[in-house]
Amino acid sequence: MCLASVFFAVLVTSVADASVFKKVAFDELVATSSLVVQGKVLDVRSHWDAEGRFIMSSITFEVTERLKGEAPSRITVEEFGGTVDGLTSRPIGFPTFRVGQEAILFLNRWENDATAWRINAYSQGKYNVIRDTKKGTARVVREDVSQDDVILLGDLPEGQDIEEMPLKAFHARIQGRHGLKGNPVK
Repeated sequence: MCLASVFFAVLVTSVADASVFKKVAFDELVATSSLVVQGKVLDVRSHWDAEGRFIMSSITFEVTERLKGEAPSRITVEEFGGTVDGLTSRPIGFPTFRVGQEAILFLNRWENDATAWRINAYSQGKYNVIRDTKKGTARVVREDVSQDDVILLGDLPEGQDIEEMPLKAFHARIQGRHGLKGNPVK
């Protein structure tokens, strides 16, 4: 077998084992989200879906700032994945959550559940807030899916693929480009 054939076989196998998602431009992510909020994960509870086919997690999220849309001070986010009775499901490309984690979420309602929210554009719709208490600064970092064998396809215009940014600049980007005003939760 020639070296080119081996290389092609490895390439095809690598792509076949990965999940492929369309890159979403940042402005499109904001525009297609019904709700954009900043806050903290209070609780994560995993369970089987109503049909008993998929493991889901219910994430209780304390909203500290509304960047787009209206929301109460606590919302429930439902996402695929979690651990039930020792069985773990970790769907590739979906965001993960841990209690105490601070994040900005881009959300839409589930089609068949008016009480729960879902992350828009898979992991592209979750940015973790990282605080440096010594410096008094904060930045946002898009959820890392590099360990998931995720391939994001598509070229985006300049400034539309935001991986990391200072928190204040991130807020300004959301609000300035879309005529939105932040709304701290009281």
